[in-house]
Amino acid sequence: MNNLFKVLEVANRFLMTDLIASFVSEDTFKEHGLQYVWQYISFAVLVIDSSLINRCLELIDENVTHVLDSPDFIGVSEEVMAGVVGRDAFPVNEIDLFKSLIKWSIASCQRQGLEVTPENQRKVMDSFIHRIRFPLMNHQEFNENVVVTDILSKQEYMSILKCISSLDKDGSDFDCKPRETYSEATESLVKDVTELKCMNLERPGEQFTRYFYCQTCQIAVCFVCASMCHESHVGHHKQGNDYCLCDDICIFNE
Repeated sequence: MNNLFKVLEVANRFLMTDLIASFVSEDTFKEHGLQYVWQYISFAVLVIDSSLINRCLELIDENVTHVLDSPDFIGVSEEVMAGVVGRDAFPVNEIDLFKSLIKWSIASCQRQGLEVTPENQRKVMDSFIHRIRFPLMNHQEFNENVVVTDILSKQEYMSILKCISSLDKDGSDFDCKPRETYSEATESLVKDVTELKCMNLERPGEQFTRYFYCQTCQIAVCFVCASMCHESHVGHHKQGNDYCLCDDICIFNE
């Protein structure tokens, strides 16, 4: 099954739609979805399949503990991880999520040839670390699980501790909005996907190693804009460094 995902990436490159359709069919997903959900959602983001993304998110939300413990979790790309972690409609315990993300950060450092240090772990988590709801933890949880990792600055630690001690949770740079319960999350799946932000707004000026070339507009765009602003346009996926050039027409910049 693992090799199949590599084959499907090639199939997508050569527009072999029949093979892709059989892979994402309801029966195949029902049989293999939970076991390979992280590979499924990674492929769904690659081919910009919002329907498959939603099915994956629903499966993740139904089985949070299981999928966080999955061996495939640590191999997920930063792009996919940021999309999952940033969701308000993600019914997860923040401590469990943080522990899993620490394991992910170690594996991510190793994949990139970086020494596993708190500084490098913070670097690979930087695009989504502010979406971890640290202010919603209690003092014991925060001190025993987060402080010991040294991935936050002293100023950030103090800011979070102040929020934990206060009824006012708005004094921190970290997201403090409670995540939705599972029942609330299932109602928000489609809405959540449509509220993704252009990657230029999330990480201004950053180049991406995988992007969508819109032949209709003749520009390179990030996967979010490809699935929203350019959904009906003609184009194809490309590898290589480029910027999202959707600024002039992007619906997120209106």
